[in-house]
Amino acid sequence: MASTTATPTISAVLIVKDEEDVLEASLAALGWVDEIIVYDTGSTDSTRDLAGRHTPHVIEGYWDDDFGAARNRALEHATSEWALIVDADEIFEGDTAHLLRRLAADEANLFLVAVETVDGDTPRPEGPNVTARIFRRSEYRYAGRLHEQVVPIDPSTRPVLEPVLHVCIKHSGYTDAAIAKHDKRARNLTIAQRDLDEALARETPPVMLDILRTNLARALGMAGEHEASLALATVVRTNGVVPAVGLTDLAVSAVGSALALELDDVVDEWLTVWQHADSSPVWARATRVRILAGRGDLQGALDLLDQLPTTSVDSSGRRFHKHELSGIAVSALAATGRRRAAARAARESALAGYASVGPTILSRIFVQADRLDSYIRDLPDQVWREHAVWCVHEATPDSIAFLMAMAAVRPDDLTVLLCLAKIAPSLGLEDLAVSAAALRRVGLAEHCPLVTVSRSGDVEPQLRAIASAMAVGIYEDDRAVPGLEAALAAVAPQDEAELLRQLEIVTPGLVTAS
Repeated sequence: MASTTATPTISAVLIVKDEEDVLEASLAALGWVDEIIVYDTGSTDSTRDLAGRHTPHVIEGYWDDDFGAARNRALEHATSEWALIVDADEIFEGDTAHLLRRLAADEANLFLVAVETVDGDTPRPEGPNVTARIFRRSEYRYAGRLHEQVVPIDPSTRPVLEPVLHVCIKHSGYTDAAIAKHDKRARNLTIAQRDLDEALARETPPVMLDILRTNLARALGMAGEHEASLALATVVRTNGVVPAVGLTDLAVSAVGSALALELDDVVDEWLTVWQHADSSPVWARATRVRILAGRGDLQGALDLLDQLPTTSVDSSGRRFHKHELSGIAVSALAATGRRRAAARAARESALAGYASVGPTILSRIFVQADRLDSYIRDLPDQVWREHAVWCVHEATPDSIAFLMAMAAVRPDDLTVLLCLAKIAPSLGLEDLAVSAAALRRVGLAEHCPLVTVSRSGDVEPQLRAIASAMAVGIYEDDRAVPGLEAALAAVAPQDEAELLRQLEIVTPGLVTAS
């Protein structure tokens, strides 16, 4: 049935512990819901204080090694018709107005949401995981200590599932730093092992046993016990009773363990299992592309790329975009001597909103300056910003030239100017002068690269002296005076005359007057 009210109400429900690093962003993205329930399971940091800034519903709860039970205790405090389940290390994104219209009009009582695990801003290669995250609160609860599942409160309730295509959840909880902070490896392994031991001690259906073995195999893999994980995964696969969804999760884990052990044949075997088990084989094939490229089989990666669809959406709402693999395509084409094809692929990817490769490679692909300028001029804003930041990370002569070309196309762009200021010690004198003038023109004198260089003891003394002199003589910036004095004192005697000649050209009378 559709929503019981004209305007459906929805509660965001979270269970948290020591999440001060990520909770603020998660809660800030939930301002559209009717209420936020934060169930704290024993934080010792500022988590509860942070939560209290966003909601009056902060509950001091407890933890008993049971995710399902904790979620159910949190749900008891919700009052809305619908529940949205979010974790502290997740950010809800998308068209919330569309979602509310779906809740009001749709016959579904359980909605699937794509959860994309990201490392920084980079999605994980296995693609999003589609899970039940929105449901009618009066009809569902959770079951399961680990990898808990939404189940009907009344067994006679018929689940009516629908994917929601216009929203998603970005999850950062499986970065190495997050796993280490919360000791997720040991926690999940303990829970998974206990669940299986207890099930083996009582009469348990074979399919449930293998679901629990799958959970344990995944936990072993996360804990770095890859040989044990693969051995248990093989048992589950041989038994042949685990549902396709569970087999997909198992295969993803097994591929990771086989990669860690550098067992290429086992990797290929489990990739095939994954491809056959998953409702959309594109994710396994995309991962195979990445693995082939990592092995150095660039032509094999390109051949498989040609077989992938440009974009696809499966029945669960998971979206695949071929441009997500554009970095491999561009790099492989360039490495195999097909520079023009690489340039076309890079341009198509950028126009679609994807930064394929770094500026150093792009500079080598677009060898003619006018073609590079054309590429830069056509960049969408998001890709523009990604390229500018990428230039800072690379800081090679080619990437610096790329960044200066960006500055020529958009002279007052703050992202580019601040990136230039960041890499000031790597710039040549002409680039320092150009970027200093541009930053001062837009009112950012505090970021003047000439001053930055004057303060850097890693810059060779002649350049440091000239940059300092320009800051003092041209811009009357006394912050560079100490740097000028230090640089002059560090110049080798045989270089002094030439330096004084250059200083007299750049800032006449400054050094002799001082």
